[in-house]
Amino acid sequence: MFQPLQLIHKEKLKDTLQKKIAEKNDIPLNVVEEVLSFTFSETKKAFKIHTEVEISGFGKFRVVPKRLKWRLESTEKRIQKTKEDIEKETNERKLILLKDKLRIITEDYEYLKSVHDDKLQ
Repeated sequence: MFQPLQLIHKEKLKDTLQKKIAEKNDIPLNVVEEVLSFTFSETKKAFKIHTEVEISGFGKFRVVPKRLKWRLESTEKRIQKTKEDIEKETNERKLILLKDKLRIITEDYEYLKSVHDDKLQ
């Protein structure tokens, strides 16, 4: 089943994956970055049309409507909690990080919502 990466570790995991693929296959990092970005972008588009997507070398991923609904509700709660944290935060550095976190969570929510809406039609 397709499960978006945990947002807090998203960039770190993505960077690690890119580096490992580049090292293992002796391919320049910038080439791996471009290929993975394209692959993930096309996978997102595919999920708007299909409930199942297979990525060669990674496996088959599926959208499960019940889990998608739960994920949407969970993400809404995370957005609300992050907004509350922003209101309370006084440290400028932490505030910047929280705002970036909110942006990422909101993007994830919008994507999940669009997939959910497409699956209901």
